[in-house]
Amino acid sequence: MKRIKVFALVLILYCALSCFTYMKMFDSNTFQLYRLSRQIYQHDFPIQGNTTWRKQPTEMNCHPKKIDMSKEKRPVTALLSFPGSGNTWTRHLIEYTSGIATGSVYCDPTLKPVFIGECQVRDVIVIKSHERENDWVKFEKAIVLIRSPYRSIISFFNYNNARNRHKGIAPKAVFDRNFGDFSMTYIHDWLTYNLKWLQFKGPTFVLIYEELLQNTVIELKKLNDFLNVTVSDNTYSCLLKNIEGGYRRSYKSLNGTFNPMQYYTGHINKTVENAITKVEKMIAHVTGNNHNIERFTSVFK
Repeated sequence: MKRIKVFALVLILYCALSCFTYMKMFDSNTFQLYRLSRQIYQHDFPIQGNTTWRKQPTEMNCHPKKIDMSKEKRPVTALLSFPGSGNTWTRHLIEYTSGIATGSVYCDPTLKPVFIGECQVRDVIVIKSHERENDWVKFEKAIVLIRSPYRSIISFFNYNNARNRHKGIAPKAVFDRNFGDFSMTYIHDWLTYNLKWLQFKGPTFVLIYEELLQNTVIELKKLNDFLNVTVSDNTYSCLLKNIEGGYRRSYKSLNGTFNPMQYYTGHINKTVENAITKVEKMIAHVTGNNHNIERFTSVFK
């Protein structure tokens, strides 16, 4: 009888311990699912630094993304930006999430292998343009992509002076010789371009590049709503695995040899700051919200 009681007691303890362990595992998995769903549905995406949860949905459920020309009539929508403002990267984000090709008023042979809608203004979801005047395409809607002139002018300078126009960096000697005059010329162009298109007569979406960079999924969901595109949460999760695309310029190769921001000094800085203030005021007038364009920083990344 004692042996039976001892055995029963051991069995009860074993069952209790097993149930406790199972409940702990269940609670842990439930918490992880809750955390992931909260990140997706409440836009609490830890874009920078956190790779743990990012791997779970992408590695299991992601497949190569197929991009097609639009199969339905869509509003003729411009993707407008001053050169060097991240237009190419934004096209990548739009295509990956929507599955629809983006077009361009240009025909860049280096982009044609990546964007099937390059050179096209029909059957695409948006049309890239850096032009201040538009006489050949009648836009019905507009996305105005604005990047800090401190960054966009450096990017445009590299585009004009590096061997690889989309990804390369101009030599320091070229910065030393030409950047001062270049920046003073193009800060005026940056200002007039953005002021003009912020007054577009039609539905307009103002997209700040730095906000897109910092909170990619949040801003992209707003943009896709404007484009009337429905995107699954899994697609946004998969995007984070391929967020860079193929045409984002990297400055890691500089290895501290020089900092392009060092060329913004004195009167150049003052001119840039005045231009930023004017554009910020226009954005507030158009959108009813304040958006801060990135100011000068000595840190370059």
